[in-house]
Amino acid sequence: MSAFATPITPVPIPDNISLTELVDKYFTAYNSARLREICQLLSQRVFQHR
Repeated sequence: MSAFATPITPVPIPDNISLTELVDKYFTAYNSARLREICQLLSQRVFQHR
């Protein structure tokens, strides 16, 4: 490990979390953040047309 490296300490995901919370709060890395954005856009568009 480099002298400048800081270890990443991930936040534990609770057992009783909803899918919405999981996507909104824990999908923060690059690829999962793109998935989160797609989920949010899709849900906004689907529920907007009802």
